[in-house]
Amino acid sequence: MLKLLYVLLVACLWGLTLGQGGEGEECPCVSGASCHPLLNTCFSDPAPVDVPHIWIGNAPNCDGTQDKCAIFDLDFDTSHPRGDNGSTWCTNGTKVRCLAKPAPPLNDPTPANTMNIVSYNIWERDSLASHDGQRERSCRIPRFLLTRFPDLDIIVMEEAFMGGCWPRGLDLRDLLKFYGFPYITDTIDAPNDFTKFENGGVFIASRWPILEQDQVIFDNSPPGTTHHFTALGAGYSKVNKTVNGTSKMYHIFGTHTASSGSNQVRVDQARAVYNLQKSKSIPVLEPVLYAGDFNVNYYNPNISEPLLYALNANVPAIPTNSEIYTFDPDNNDLLNTTGGSRQWLDYVVYSSEHLAPVSSQLVCFLATAPSVFPVCWCHDCAPFVGYRYPYAADCASTRRILHLSDHHPVIGTFIF
Repeated sequence: MLKLLYVLLVACLWGLTLGQGGEGEECPCVSGASCHPLLNTCFSDPAPVDVPHIWIGNAPNCDGTQDKCAIFDLDFDTSHPRGDNGSTWCTNGTKVRCLAKPAPPLNDPTPANTMNIVSYNIWERDSLASHDGQRERSCRIPRFLLTRFPDLDIIVMEEAFMGGCWPRGLDLRDLLKFYGFPYITDTIDAPNDFTKFENGGVFIASRWPILEQDQVIFDNSPPGTTHHFTALGAGYSKVNKTVNGTSKMYHIFGTHTASSGSNQVRVDQARAVYNLQKSKSIPVLEPVLYAGDFNVNYYNPNISEPLLYALNANVPAIPTNSEIYTFDPDNNDLLNTTGGSRQWLDYVVYSSEHLAPVSSQLVCFLATAPSVFPVCWCHDCAPFVGYRYPYAADCASTRRILHLSDHHPVIGTFIF
């Protein structure tokens, strides 16, 4: 009886192996083609590409169609019933290969003593918690930023919890590297702390070499809140910008403080960031910049000034061409169902203890797609397992949106 069960198990595993694809042996195929093990038909292997890409359409019942590439602002390239070598063959349907759009041309770099740095909370919460276009929105963000600011030096992202776009396939890091930002820190995390179920969502991407990185994880997030189970903290990068033989060292700290709890919680978290900075023994003649979602309203000095004091940092001048609020339910189609008050929560500030800029400004700007795009919308309807396409039968509702996050990004420009 056991031997019979063993034979049946081997037969089942053999059947599954055939379904996994690879080089087929049932039909002789010429070089550059592979045999579909179920159809006993040869298919030409897809030509390799050196552009970041993703195959859409999950086997065995593949539903890849050309129009799905456009949902994520990607370009359709080709279709195939297997995709790359080693992937699973489709029993039905086909897969489509979607390519990252061409890289926007970067400007010649600004002088070494100039730093342009964006801070952007991209609102990419885990899809287990909500479904609000995380994938569609984040796929568009790198190209938008570098088209809008082709002389950008640094990007600090917050709430990039899943990695952006297509995690483990075509994520934000793939896109940023393709678009000219090859130096990226690790996402802050506490993998050995089993009370933290989510990483910290913060990383720093740079056009210039990152010589050192580090992090601190806050230990005082409010109990009973989602942030208590999230590895909130700050990341650090030491960046060497070299232009025309002139180099300047920059020290960048990216952070995301708690959105709930008392203001003292955020002040203590800012002090932890400051302590990380002090541990680096940074020379006073080198610039130190703090960027991130501080979660304190700039227009309420009773809560913003204590945090800035904890960092010993100054806010650059905000010019009249800036948006007034970085979190604005009156001017963001992702917030018109969630509400909230209009506030300035996002910053790029400079240390008072280190080299001061001769000029600086902080500008909030709108981040929108050229036209509306559809997303499956199921806000705060956990548990909501897996990605859902807009208009799909398993999608609760579909919304057409324009904004790329619930926060507007800010850009700090500094001349030292």
